[in-house]
Amino acid sequence: MIDRIAALERRARRLEALVAILAVGYLVLLAWRLLPRPEMSAQKFSVRDRGGMIRAELSLGDGGTPSLRLNDAAGKARAMLLLRADGSTTLRFTDARGENRAQLLLRPDGSPLLRLSGPGDDALTEVQTVEGGAPALLLRAPDRTVRWTAP
Repeated sequence: MIDRIAALERRARRLEALVAILAVGYLVLLAWRLLPRPEMSAQKFSVRDRGGMIRAELSLGDGGTPSLRLNDAAGKARAMLLLRADGSTTLRFTDARGENRAQLLLRPDGSPLLRLSGPGDDALTEVQTVEGGAPALLLRAPDRTVRWTAP
């Protein structure tokens, strides 16, 4: 009988220890969920591929203006999103030689401009809004002479 009581006491101590461990674990999990998540901050953040080439870059310019740059496998910029100090926004796409081929701009006054360019970064097609919000279209020849415009 004494052996059975001693065995029950040992079992009760083990159960108490188990309950204490579970309670501590629960408190740790609760504290972990309530703690604020760590924040990573930097002036520049780069994403590199397995070969070490920068493929994407989020950065702040000298004036504190943010930009996002996406690079091709050779590390050349192919797409850029820029927010300028004057409040204008630019989304720019370049070809493999780094020449601008398409740009979507939002000017500080909120008016949009779509520019499609040929070789040498010459704007061949522009679609935009002019004063009063009226649409305008401009088509140029490669020598930059105006071929057609509306209105």
